[in-house]
Amino acid sequence: MDRLSTKQTLEKLGLTHRNSLRSRIESGQLTPIVDRGRNYYDRAQVEALVNPPIIYTTPSATMLATGEPEGGW
Repeated sequence: MDRLSTKQTLEKLGLTHRNSLRSRIESGQLTPIVDRGRNYYDRAQVEALVNPPIIYTTPSATMLATGEPEGGW
């Protein structure tokens, strides 16, 4: 498992202070790895927050026919 320091994690997420990570930890988006009193974060978890996965869906018949979604833009 590749891990990032708190400073590296903050830089990747575009945050400025370590307290900014608290809401992400409480919501379960990030899990700190404590090693000798220091917090580290799993690189894969941080990357998932920076670049969320793209979810592809199948377009509806209306979308295919008109080029617009059923409810409009």
